[in-house]
Amino acid sequence: MELVRAELGPDASVLHTRDISSPILALFGGRTLEVTASDEVDVPSRLPDQMPSQQQVPAADLNDYRRQVRRNLLAAGATETSLVERLATTAPR
Repeated sequence: MELVRAELGPDASVLHTRDISSPILALFGGRTLEVTASDEVDVPSRLPDQMPSQQQVPAADLNDYRRQVRRNLLAAGATETSLVERLATTAPR
């Protein structure tokens, strides 16, 4: 988007993108994109008007949730057998 705006100005719109990378180029981490853009066409944004904020869940509630998940995992680990143990006992010999 930075390149499009540098070439066509701040009111430019991206109309279409397409990945035209070759498999060999992708092997080495390279990627080639074809971008169709215009400074004359007024295209409405597909992004929502308001981006969801990270402040929807208060930090204290988020920390309590994480702590609760950790406690549940530790409790389950103490009482339940692991998948490897279950497979070892049911595997044909």
